[in-house]
Amino acid sequence: IARFEHVPADVECRPVARERGVLVVPSAHPVAEKPSVSLATLRDEPFITLPEGCGSAVRSIFTTACRTAGFAPDIVQTAPDSWTCLALVAAGVGLHFTTDAAARQMPLDGVVPVPLDDDIAIPPVLGYLVWRRGDRDPALARVLRISEEILPTI
Repeated sequence: IARFEHVPADVECRPVARERGVLVVPSAHPVAEKPSVSLATLRDEPFITLPEGCGSAVRSIFTTACRTAGFAPDIVQTAPDSWTCLALVAAGVGLHFTTDAAARQMPLDGVVPVPLDDDIAIPPVLGYLVWRRGDRDPALARVLRISEEILPTI
């Protein structure tokens, strides 16, 4: 299961999850109590992201949304995974853009996920079931048949 903006040439896939972007902020941050927040209002905030070279669709969607809102994000720290990003948010280093599904899977001690307003068209982040292009293994065919029941195509 993977997320990407553009399907790599050497794989086949089908979408199995649609996630929305959220900003994770420290619990004491002024927007933590709001039902949603505009990305444009956070233009002067520091941000924590995954590294640029890791091919993160989530990071790419975030930076594109910031440019659409008229600013380049001030990325003050990168971290190798979302768990570390949230720990840095809790420590007050900055804010982190992730998906609602990812935020639900992690401990949220000291942080709050805040949905984004729809003032900027931030596309959903799709999760894909992925397999090698051209793989005709009967076991894969069976897994793909079964997976359609468990992880239906969205």
